[in-house]
Amino acid sequence: MRKFALAATIALGVAAIATPSSARPWGDDRLMIDVPGGWTIVDGSHRRLDDRSYIEIAAPDDDCAFFSTNAQIANAAVARSAISEDDRFPAAYLAQVAGMFPTLIPGAATVTANSIDTSGAWPIRRLSYRAGDRVAHAAIQWRPGLQLIAMCARYQGADSQASRYDAIFRSVAHPNDATWLTEAQAQSQASAAQAAQATETEAANAAAEAENARVRQHNEEAERQEQRQRRGGRFN
Repeated sequence: MRKFALAATIALGVAAIATPSSARPWGDDRLMIDVPGGWTIVDGSHRRLDDRSYIEIAAPDDDCAFFSTNAQIANAAVARSAISEDDRFPAAYLAQVAGMFPTLIPGAATVTANSIDTSGAWPIRRLSYRAGDRVAHAAIQWRPGLQLIAMCARYQGADSQASRYDAIFRSVAHPNDATWLTEAQAQSQASAAQAAQATETEAANAAAEAENARVRQHNEEAERQEQRQRRGGRFN
């Protein structure tokens, strides 16, 4: 019997996560995923509102849910780089993520793992949660103005391993990803060029200041030598 409130017709079969070759794509204008073989889209689960998109998929032993929601993320370069910054993920934010999926993990869940997957073009923050004997695994990606959040859980609870959902989490994408990736790379290159220019300017300024200091020291020493010569001349 299913433990989670996700009404769906589930095909009988092996519950193992399918390889990408057997997955089939699903998407709307805010969210794209690959649905593994042996999984189904939960009937009636897709919701598309002005500020979010949501979908659920299920297999005989697993459930996954996906959100695309608005977020204050400035640009593509920030979306790629800031996802790896731990201070952008305080406890309150992590608790909020868990609260978005009440059918997969109960409230007051504890974060038991928090890491970064950099295997793809868009880094993924991977999280694991535990609440009693219930375990769920989540994946967060950022895009300009958006956050893509997925969570999956298995009925065996504590027996669930995060790696079970690698292919699913890495399939999460946005229709505009190719354009944003180009923008992110250009923005990163521009930032690197600016940083290099700033370093070069700082080095040039430091060299100029060192030369100015050397000249001042030379002039001061020459002035002292001249004063000594003047004082010596008075006694000749």
